[in-house]
Amino acid sequence: MVTETLDESPITYYPDEGRLIIEDPFEREVELSPTENRLFGVLAEQPFTTVRTRALAERALDINHGDPNAAVRVQIHALRGKVELNRTQPRFIRTTRGRGYKLTPR
Repeated sequence: MVTETLDESPITYYPDEGRLIIEDPFEREVELSPTENRLFGVLAEQPFTTVRTRALAERALDINHGDPNAAVRVQIHALRGKVELNRTQPRFIRTTRGRGYKLTPR
């Protein structure tokens, strides 16, 4: 079993199992779909760094043509619904307008 604890973070990521343990403000387990797991994995590779929407589409969603914005936005919305306590004021998965998304795991 591979475990990835993000530095000084309340998130422990189990990529092989597609799940997270989030200890903020209480401990909760989050089961990720395969697509959400790939998306979270790409974001977790470079925490605090904006990953461009096109890169997320190519690496996590296997979309290599057209405009990926809508597809990525739908998947980010679903992922936030599981990870964030308040998806309208995200703490962990942030939007960088016009560029992409970043994981802010603290």
